[in-house]
Amino acid sequence: MDSNMYLLVSDLNVRANTFTGFHNWYQFLLEQDRNPTQTTNIAFNHPRPFVGNKLPYFLRGLTFTWRGADKVPPRSTSSMFVGTSPAFDLAMFTTCVLKGRVPGGGPTDCVCEIQVPGLGRSTVEFRTVEDSHGKVVTAYPKNVR
Repeated sequence: MDSNMYLLVSDLNVRANTFTGFHNWYQFLLEQDRNPTQTTNIAFNHPRPFVGNKLPYFLRGLTFTWRGADKVPPRSTSSMFVGTSPAFDLAMFTTCVLKGRVPGGGPTDCVCEIQVPGLGRSTVEFRTVEDSHGKVVTAYPKNVR
């Protein structure tokens, strides 16, 4: 697994008025604090965007314009855990990659059951995508139930 995975998960990649990535709530918060006017057209493209009855809290279907750039491919959305640490996110995505790597690269869908002491069990769904060299090019949560 490439050591730049954390950057791909937590940061965004801006090119020619488009961006990819942005699956980390803390990075989103930091960017908003730096310049609240740089994020516009914030919307949720899901009938139930927030999952707050299971841990980790989860946000899905988030769309927005970032510094005048739109997310690609068109109509794609961001999903992210809410209130987790970057270390937790990286641990979950690493587990997913190691649990179900696809020979030659490509997407890996992973389902993990986690136990939060004192709060019960949750089932977490992830997707990671590797290129043909085995480097992770994106990783994000898909659902929490």
